[in-house]
Amino acid sequence: MFQMRDPAESQSAQEAAARRAVALDGGDAEARSRLAIALNSRGDHQGAQAEAERALAISPNLADAHGALGVVLTVNQRRTGTLQNSALSD
Repeated sequence: MFQMRDPAESQSAQEAAARRAVALDGGDAEARSRLAIALNSRGDHQGAQAEAERALAISPNLADAHGALGVVLTVNQRRTGTLQNSALSD
């Protein structure tokens, strides 16, 4: 039978998996992008932005990293009413 997972539990599991992937290979831009999304979902917007920017520093053409940074910046803009400094403003 199909069971619904608790969204908080699912997010926690996603963040844990992303952290393990980053711990195994800190140069894995995709893992850092996934960690950025997980951190953003948890409300750690500064941590999410930092991870997305690290992913872009590793792999500047990675679409997932650009997407993660875009989501983080959009959330920050809505939350604070301003865009914060990021890799995009350089």
